[in-house]
Amino acid sequence: HGRRGLDEWTRLHAVRLAARGYFVFAPDLYTGRFIPQFPVEHDYQLEDDLNKGLDAMLAQPDLRGKKICTVGISRGGYYTLKLAVTKQRQDKDIACYVAYYPAMQDPNAPEPDQVYRYMPEVELWRVPALLMVGERDHQLRRELVVRVAERLQQRGVDVELVVYPGAQRAFD
Repeated sequence: HGRRGLDEWTRLHAVRLAARGYFVFAPDLYTGRFIPQFPVEHDYQLEDDLNKGLDAMLAQPDLRGKKICTVGISRGGYYTLKLAVTKQRQDKDIACYVAYYPAMQDPNAPEPDQVYRYMPEVELWRVPALLMVGERDHQLRRELVVRVAERLQQRGVDVELVVYPGAQRAFD
């Protein structure tokens, strides 16, 4: 989930995937840490929580296979990208990365980095990716997603970028 947390709207994404036969694990990263909906600051402990959540998911006996795809929405794209590019995960647990209008920078980074630079972890990225963004999303968000897709292609990473014509944020 993104800054809105694991609310009813976000749960619908998980329900749709589960209805198609996928094993879905959708952790609520905010409630256990008493983080309100739409936080501005990023709590780095959430990254550890997500790592522990993935360990718990991979231990489930119903899981067929040992690799998963991460799916992130908005700031959740940042959380899952951090998860996907860690060496222990990328080489062993993560098969692909899917993100809807993902944040591509540390939410606590200085404003110039938020505006002009994508997160340095992009240079570690090796898993195939599907990036989706609306043509009319916030210009800077859209441009960072496009630049990341271009950089991944330059590096030989399998990436598909979908820019939905006329769509704004939350097009899904």
